[in-house]
Amino acid sequence: MSKAKLGRNDPCWCNSGRKYKLCHWGHERNRVVTLNPELHPSGAPATFDFRDDIANIFSGFDSQLSEFCKSAGSYFFHSAVRMGDVEVAVGLLQEGKLAPSFFIDAYRRFATRKVVEGLLQDACENLEPFTGRREILMDAVAVHFEKRYSVTVPVLFAQMEGILRKIGGLEHSETMRPTIPRDIWGNRLLFSLGDNASDFNAFISGLYKGQETGFNRNAVLHGFNLDYQTEENSLILLLCLLEIRTFLWIERNTKAVV
Repeated sequence: MSKAKLGRNDPCWCNSGRKYKLCHWGHERNRVVTLNPELHPSGAPATFDFRDDIANIFSGFDSQLSEFCKSAGSYFFHSAVRMGDVEVAVGLLQEGKLAPSFFIDAYRRFATRKVVEGLLQDACENLEPFTGRREILMDAVAVHFEKRYSVTVPVLFAQMEGILRKIGGLEHSETMRPTIPRDIWGNRLLFSLGDNASDFNAFISGLYKGQETGFNRNAVLHGFNLDYQTEENSLILLLCLLEIRTFLWIERNTKAVV
């Protein structure tokens, strides 16, 4: 089967034994960007495919890990995994030995109290959607590291919803939906951020579905799920807040270049 006809779940053309999405797909997908006419001379093409650009090649380095986490019903928190752990995870994936628990362990190593408090304090001081939430979030962090997860999980669900609503301009009466921008990153040649935003929004959508079972906002806040109070659940919500901070920080500090 030619590369052009390969589906994401087909065996990769390189005979690695892995699915295309867990192998070469991240480096070879189309990256067609609609160029900003204000940055280009008259007569320049309206679009350009950056598939062979170094920015796209670099963005594909850990895309296979994102796909692995999605297949496991989770999200790959890129900014919460050290480069050494990424290299180990890629090796384990290639050997067929990678498990979701690897990422939870890596997240724990990253998310020390000092790191989490520092990043959230920065967000509360410098990013408008976090403004006014410092005391609540610092209390939640303290309680998390006291292992009182029955308290942290509902608080973090509520605060994250408020932040996401602020980002998207959603009124209280409007249905909750993911609001991290997805379409601004291509013109900044930050292709991995666009991929991450799409994956993160899909993950958030699952967390806020109106279901009465499982780990999601409605099941927890409406009292249907009585087994939500785990370290992993609390950690995941803290990482979601840090991921939102990362998106907002990079959006604020970058601009379109093509």
